[in-house]
Amino acid sequence: MVSIGGKPCLASIAAGVPANLSRLESFHVHIRPQAWGSAVAQVLTEEGGLALWRQILQISPGIGYPVVHLIGGNHVVIHADTEASLAAVELAVAGYAPITLTSPGPNWTLSTLADGAQAVHTPLSWAFTGACLVYGYWLSDQTNTYSLLGETFSAPFTYGAAGGPFTLNLTSYIVSQPFTLGPCY
Repeated sequence: MVSIGGKPCLASIAAGVPANLSRLESFHVHIRPQAWGSAVAQVLTEEGGLALWRQILQISPGIGYPVVHLIGGNHVVIHADTEASLAAVELAVAGYAPITLTSPGPNWTLSTLADGAQAVHTPLSWAFTGACLVYGYWLSDQTNTYSLLGETFSAPFTYGAAGGPFTLNLTSYIVSQPFTLGPCY
């Protein structure tokens, strides 16, 4: 059994954690959606959690520039989703293509909050030219190898045969709070 901060933990979580992060039980990172709009919640996938740790600990491979994909099948994003499970429900309609988010740059606004930090991207737009339903979105790494996070809308956006414009306001929050049920017990 491996321990972090004196508590037994999952070996896969503790592996490679530097000494300065030895008190992992003292914080918890949540990703939450904006408090308004039609979103349910952003969900960090298992692959995304590992990617987050790789970025924090500077372990290869990095994610590169994230890519935004739209969900066109009736699917609720869950923690166990993978790039393959989400790609299987990717939107397929004329006028749609995934968008790569460039960073750093003027497209991002980062700010601190009382309980964490916020990242806001300039609105992303598509112009569909056919009928479709948009159920949500997910972010993948730059090579579309693994999923990072996704969000299911509370109701799908519906487009008739003529299609129409779709704009996604991508706002993510990272919230810090004490562990209540973390990986250590």
